[in-house]
Amino acid sequence: MKLQENIENISTLFFDCNSSEDLYSKIISIGSILPIMNKKNKVDKNLVNGCQSKTYLYVCLKENKILIEADSDALISKGLCGILYLAYNNVEPVEILKHKPTFIQELNIQKSLSPNRSNGLIQILNKIKKNTLELYMKAHQ
Repeated sequence: MKLQENIENISTLFFDCNSSEDLYSKIISIGSILPIMNKKNKVDKNLVNGCQSKTYLYVCLKENKILIEADSDALISKGLCGILYLAYNNVEPVEILKHKPTFIQELNIQKSLSPNRSNGLIQILNKIKKNTLELYMKAHQ
């Protein structure tokens, strides 16, 4: 179960966050690990609706693994994409589709976010799940 291993690694990254400032700093630093998004994937259909900032999310299926590209013009949003990238990138679609993202609550990320940023996080997650389902269904027709 690669996904569970990824989530444990994410939890380790947040272990030493004792304040909102620590949490924001960690989220921003995680955003910097995102690979540079291919410009051809920065198109309107890959925009995340409901994000406060301009956030792009591209999801594809390769060799039965979900691959994610993401970028945002805001550091926090980019960091939130980075967290979900660390969790779901290179994971089998079935594992993603069955997974309940309780790790977000366990890390207290949403509690520290503004309502708009929290909604953006949910929208990024929903887009990953929706695109994963579509790709899985298309591959198994």
